[in-house]
Amino acid sequence: GVAPRTVVIPVGTDASVFSGCEPVGRGRIGVHCLYSGHMGRLHDWETLAGALGGGLPAGVRCEIGSDGPGANALKTALAGVAARSPERLRFAGTRDNGTWREVMLATDVALVTMRPGAEKVVMPSKTYSAMAAGQAILAVAPRESDLADLVAAHDCGWVIEPGDVAGLRAVLDSLASRGAEVLAKRRNAWRAARECY
Repeated sequence: GVAPRTVVIPVGTDASVFSGCEPVGRGRIGVHCLYSGHMGRLHDWETLAGALGGGLPAGVRCEIGSDGPGANALKTALAGVAARSPERLRFAGTRDNGTWREVMLATDVALVTMRPGAEKVVMPSKTYSAMAAGQAILAVAPRESDLADLVAAHDCGWVIEPGDVAGLRAVLDSLASRGAEVLAKRRNAWRAARECY
């Protein structure tokens, strides 16, 4: 049946937090990826664990600034990788607002994940703050989801199906050599956050 009191909750972000911070080339080698925010039961941590389980790709740094059951499971699954490469794979937990803003602005690519079936229930709000901070979106999400549609509509990242470990690894492996593309997608995300969300 129809729920008697349904409501659409608009999602977006306060882009003023990142005012005047349009993405520019960083003049450094490598790409910084970040998962920021809660990683709960509707988030796919397994595909990320599979893609990073053999170690991080050359030129990629990854930070998991997260809490929740998915974050705990991911930290356990990747403990060996983090121990071998602590400067390249870091589990940081959640942050206060000042530190969060600093880390968001230093990040090139946001990792955003959804389990199959979650597309009928949620739209990860972390996507909008990542876009406002000028991060490209690397989404592990069903193709038939609002998240995948957003990434495609604004050409602001890449979409990988949940469970496609090889596909996610291929994108991660290529990021360091695609600096111009990463910057273009970051700029697209930054503009879309302001114009649409």
